[in-house]
Amino acid sequence: MTESVPLPPLLVVTLPGRTAEELRADLGEAARAGADLVEIRLDRLSPGEFTRLERVHDLPLLHPWIPAIGTLRSRAEGGEGPDDPATRARILQRALELFPFSFLDLEFSRDGELKDNFRQDGGRPLSLIGSTHFPGPVPVGSVLSRLEETLGSFDVAKVVLPADGRYLVEELLPALQPFKDRPYVVHTVGGLGSVLRVLARRLGMEWVFGTLPEGPPGRATHRAVEPAQIPSDRLRRYLDAPGDCPWYGVVGRPLGHTLSPYYQNLFFEATELCGLYVPLEPSASDDLPGLLRALRPYGLAGVNVTRPFKTQAAALAESADEDVELSGAANTLLLPPTGPIEGLNTDVQALRRRLEEGEQEGLWDGGRMLVVGTGGAARAAILAGLGASARVLVLSRSPERASALAAEFPSEAVRPAAPETLTPFPLVVHATPAGQTAEPGTFPPLAAALGKGSWLLDLVYRPLRTQLKDWANAVGACYEDGTRILLYQARASFERFTGRPLSDATFGALLPEASR
Repeated sequence: MTESVPLPPLLVVTLPGRTAEELRADLGEAARAGADLVEIRLDRLSPGEFTRLERVHDLPLLHPWIPAIGTLRSRAEGGEGPDDPATRARILQRALELFPFSFLDLEFSRDGELKDNFRQDGGRPLSLIGSTHFPGPVPVGSVLSRLEETLGSFDVAKVVLPADGRYLVEELLPALQPFKDRPYVVHTVGGLGSVLRVLARRLGMEWVFGTLPEGPPGRATHRAVEPAQIPSDRLRRYLDAPGDCPWYGVVGRPLGHTLSPYYQNLFFEATELCGLYVPLEPSASDDLPGLLRALRPYGLAGVNVTRPFKTQAAALAESADEDVELSGAANTLLLPPTGPIEGLNTDVQALRRRLEEGEQEGLWDGGRMLVVGTGGAARAAILAGLGASARVLVLSRSPERASALAAEFPSEAVRPAAPETLTPFPLVVHATPAGQTAEPGTFPPLAAALGKGSWLLDLVYRPLRTQLKDWANAVGACYEDGTRILLYQARASFERFTGRPLSDATFGALLPEASR
């Protein structure tokens, strides 16, 4: 007799709106994305907007009506609402008068004694969720006892807590197995908060909380209330797929800038292949090899790797392609259920292709090339340049690191460069994270390497600070950000993840207008 496959959990979309009008629009978007329920965060509404709750449902916008959860998250548990139980009870009672909630989220430690007051809403049954948001890590026994205690008196038990990778895979995940077929939800927040959401079906959870769909880069409307939530359209497709679908991720720190989940999930949708791709941001104390090996039995089939883990990924690979061997860095790991972990460097493939295109387009002459940086991206750029027979120099704010990197490549073409000796280069590849965030940062001193007609290829895509672009424009150089490189390496990774080619027509249709 085969083991039955757990039913998919119900998809709950947390609405980010802070006004009645925004919530009405959010409801429609959630319905189109396939939500089973929506969550309205009452604590995010101003007193004036709270009194307008009835306007959210005063017109028959949705057929059928999506059941709604009313949540009043306290400040003590990470929200914006009151902590005092009596004040909370008055607000929740008024909310039920204004809006036909089907579920009410009651905080176990503040609202538990009042739960019987809410069992009936004007004679209509009302289901109650008993929730706990632990502000910090707690022993796994505390999580389990809270679930058991809550399940004894509420319709659904929900626990949310922060978790690093070691706690997640060594303690929490194994402990959740006995709770299959019980009406529970356990989510974590932080850099690995996507994991339990991906695994909600495997773990037999009652619900999984997501956010509204994510818009295209540059026109994004993604407004997650909880950053670890996964866009609902991606979750819907993944949860509805038959059997246990593989899942994938991008591993790095920080990952707030990454567009890899957007494009990789777009590839899955375009090819109608089963899969989901999420961000995975381990903490500084996490053991990356241990984390990835522990998640393999839970369906993690491959990851892309970005700063600062590319050299660790190369060491983790049990078999590797030539580009990994030569560069000492891997940006892609294939994690089959059994067999060796395979390391690839699709960054090198992407850069090699773009350098060839650039020469054909007359952006550079294939001669001298300056690589700025000493990390994994710089290694890939050096290797791609050497493969194109270019004379490659390395620039870093640390001459020692530049010299050490140059010494790793057995080629007379690779030499460290001092800023004061720079003259304009036909091609400059910027391979540091400078410009990646909006915070002020120190840019590498490469202005002297740019001149009229130089091609500045910035591997930071959609930079939030434009100093490099400004330098290029000031001297008549051509500036290009890293979007095209991202897409080229993402395509190569996707094809290795799935074993299926992405057609040129499909890929071209997905490219942003500026990258075609």
